[in-house]
Amino acid sequence: MGGFILRTLAESVGDVQKSVARHDVGPRFCAPLCIDGPAHAGEVCPASRKHGGSSPSLLGHTLFNPNLATIEYAGRRQHLTVRQSDILLLLAQDLGDIVERDFILERVWGNASYANSLALNVQISYLRHLLAADNTLAITSLKKRGYVLEVKTDGLKR
Repeated sequence: MGGFILRTLAESVGDVQKSVARHDVGPRFCAPLCIDGPAHAGEVCPASRKHGGSSPSLLGHTLFNPNLATIEYAGRRQHLTVRQSDILLLLAQDLGDIVERDFILERVWGNASYANSLALNVQISYLRHLLAADNTLAITSLKKRGYVLEVKTDGLKR
């Protein structure tokens, strides 16, 4: 077997953080991690698109890995449910823009029933709690419209 190099996730994350710092990427940046490096940073990784997965992304100061359904902030990894991961991925893909409730409900639950709408409210509450440690991130609700995942450049939530 030739040429396989095994690396820990911490080493890979450390390399990405150094790469992000080298390329002067501000805290609003959502940086997909890829073996191809920063050549397509800020876009969906072509390898990820080809395999149907999503690259881990740096949201504020939190590393979000939708494939593993995890978030990591300040060295602390937390596991998300599949639905929480799916919701966060939808919000992260439209970072700073509104994601309609009905769109989330259709993509995550398959329909916009009243019960699923209540479940979405609960999952957003859980996500807010899980993301609370990173004071650069906020999920804002727009009544009866949807949600916005915001990355605060000043590091303070409103």
